[in-house]
Amino acid sequence: MADEIKRLNYFEGQLLSAADLQAEQEYHVHQRRRGNRVALSPGVVEGLELSGTAGQQQFTVSPGLALDQLGREIILLPPAGGAPLPARPIPPGLTDLVHVVIRYGEALTDPSPAGDTRITEQPQIELQVAPPPGSVLLGRLNLDVSGRILALDTELRSSSALRLPQRSNRLRQHLRLGPVQMAWGRGTLRVTNLQPVVAESIVFPVPFAAESLPAVTVSLEPPGDDPDFTPDQFRGAFVASNVTRDRFSVTYSTVNPLRGGYEASYSWMAIGAWTSDREA
Repeated sequence: MADEIKRLNYFEGQLLSAADLQAEQEYHVHQRRRGNRVALSPGVVEGLELSGTAGQQQFTVSPGLALDQLGREIILLPPAGGAPLPARPIPPGLTDLVHVVIRYGEALTDPSPAGDTRITEQPQIELQVAPPPGSVLLGRLNLDVSGRILALDTELRSSSALRLPQRSNRLRQHLRLGPVQMAWGRGTLRVTNLQPVVAESIVFPVPFAAESLPAVTVSLEPPGDDPDFTPDQFRGAFVASNVTRDRFSVTYSTVNPLRGGYEASYSWMAIGAWTSDREA
């Protein structure tokens, strides 16, 4: 079955073929890439810094690691001996704005009389008018009519990040970075009453003693189309209150009757030293 996950079971005297050894490699490769794809978003993990000088027709990319949409590792290794990577020429004919991307590549290498004995992973660095699917954006070059660099922009480069599960309105996630702890959450506070609600509050404990007050953002949106909805009418109705270093409340409070249901989207983040992990 195609949906089964199998790995080889070895025993003494077993006859192995090339297909068995390929299956062994495919199992580990697929499992690793599956973990990458589920846990991390595509983008640069480290390095792969784009640099260039105005007036030149070449650019450089530093060694580093990126992940593509399939979870494949795109690794640009430094040259042997620690020498810097050579500059890459800008192909003739390119002008205006071009994107510098890196993508996964591989090729059969190390030939022998019986066939190629290795599969070598070879990252491909390209200049494209638009980033192709499956590539990772490293930056953009603005070129003059001669293909020389006018400006270099890395603000839009793709960075890999930890994927977070969406569970409930009381979602709280944390990430330990050595002695530093970061926590964040998001969700909605809904009000469906047609009559005024004096106050409705939910408390979200922060899972550690934060070094500063959590940064809380609350925004009001109608859940559906409402031609009579005006944000200013309910500005301040949904607020973060009682913000302390270890907890806060998201509160709805207004004297204006609501004609229909409305909801506030909230998000928060706090940074501090790791002490414990108290459940919300």
